[in-house]
Amino acid sequence: MHRNMAASTKEFLQSTIASLNEAECVQVIEFIQNLQHKESQVFAQLGRDPVFTIPANSVSFRPVQPILGVGASASEQLIEDRR
Repeated sequence: MHRNMAASTKEFLQSTIASLNEAECVQVIEFIQNLQHKESQVFAQLGRDPVFTIPANSVSFRPVQPILGVGASASEQLIEDRR
């Protein structure tokens, strides 16, 4: 996600949360907890599946910095095109 896009998304989320009533906040918290629980279940299931075992001689990957391009990102262009 583009850096400016992330900041505006976070601001939007904060302002939306600020406008929720107590019951809506409870629903949002329950939704988040449900997502986290489902994610942990999936990871536990994959951990038991031998297909997803990481070989002992696996290659380690180092983090890389994304390439900074000029102009709008492809995802931003796609979103704008869909509007």
